[in-house]
Amino acid sequence: MTNQGQHTLEEITTQPTAWADALADVKGKAEAIQALFAKQEFQEVLFIGCGSTYYLSLAAAQAFQGLTSIRAWGLPASEILLFPKTSYGPQKTLLVAVSRSGETTETVRAVRAFREERNAPVVVITCYPRSTLAREAAETGILLVARQGQEKSIAQTRSFASMLVAAQGFAGLVKNSLPYVKSLEGLPLIGNWLLQEKA
Repeated sequence: MTNQGQHTLEEITTQPTAWADALADVKGKAEAIQALFAKQEFQEVLFIGCGSTYYLSLAAAQAFQGLTSIRAWGLPASEILLFPKTSYGPQKTLLVAVSRSGETTETVRAVRAFREERNAPVVVITCYPRSTLAREAAETGILLVARQGQEKSIAQTRSFASMLVAAQGFAGLVKNSLPYVKSLEGLPLIGNWLLQEKA
């Protein structure tokens, strides 16, 4: 019989490793990210998610707009399905879909609806590189994977934090801000120090 909460505890204490892994994946795609923005000249960026990843999308959008000055906001994925005309305007919009599993029904359907309507690339942030959303991104967009963020617990801990780090790294590379990306690289060291202090 396993101890209740053991997975969550392990997932909390291994967060710094997951952050470093997520940032490494994003940095490995720096050229593709910068080429996408250089080619498309997006006027706005829409982050979507469901549940916890909707809240992540709100934080990611704020960080993205603050750093890049490109208009960005977060919405529940269902808004694109139910109210597409009020979810995004006629401007050139980049969709960034966030899902821990990469299988969230509303998010998958939203990405497909957006791609069908706009015939545009999407960026996917997930923890599972072989998921449905990962395949959607692989076709025309960019896939950012926080593999070490995978979890057994229901509650999101290291998945949430590592996908947020990935989103922040994405923003830093769009801005081509090396100091900002460098500051993110210091997070695992700070995280480990904090975990040891509180142990």
